[in-house]
Amino acid sequence: MRFISRCRPLIVATTALSALALCLSACGPEEEEEPPPQQRCETDNLKAYLQGSVDDGDSSRSIQLSNADSTPGWIGINEIRLNLGMATPPDGSDPQPVILRLYDARSEAYLSEIIDDLTADGDTLELTVYDASQMPAGSEDLTRLNHHDCSIEEGTICAQIGFDAAGDEILFDDDDYVYNALGGTVVIEGFDGVSRIFAGHWELELGRNILSFNDQSQGLVEGCFRPRYTVQGGDEWPLE
Repeated sequence: MRFISRCRPLIVATTALSALALCLSACGPEEEEEPPPQQRCETDNLKAYLQGSVDDGDSSRSIQLSNADSTPGWIGINEIRLNLGMATPPDGSDPQPVILRLYDARSEAYLSEIIDDLTADGDTLELTVYDASQMPAGSEDLTRLNHHDCSIEEGTICAQIGFDAAGDEILFDDDDYVYNALGGTVVIEGFDGVSRIFAGHWELELGRNILSFNDQSQGLVEGCFRPRYTVQGGDEWPLE
């Protein structure tokens, strides 16, 4: 009995230490959760960020890219153009620039003026993405968006994402992969006159690759933009 009473504390201590070690290994510090795509620009000090995937019916390809350094684009009449970064196109060839176009087919003024007016009271501008996935019969310039009925002043916007295979900083019929959005939301936070930051985020449902007749791809991408802007009266505003 004396032997048993002396060993019991040792057994209890050993059991407690084992339980503590097991808890430390299984209940270690929680990993930090990644911020959602809509917040990555501010959290990681990026000018643009995108993540998502495109599914062509046979396989799904994930896309994730960011832009922290290069000049991302401009705001002009009808259009905001953003260089989101480099990514590998679906055919697996060398990485190419990925361009996002946000387009207003009805405006006759610079979008910088329209957006500035609509966000003057500090409100964000939430826009419904117009279904631009269907191309008009007999269309030759497949990448143009001016035949769609999207208007920021009416709460809608057209969106297009593509790989700039030609390297000419535009999306045109000589590229290989260009997708028009068929739905989603674009939120524009407006212009910060102190920091000169132009910010916003989006969620886009992508339709087929409009440059391939038999392509039936669909995708879902989301991300953000947060470049600096330069005011140029009566002209395009560069995004830096």
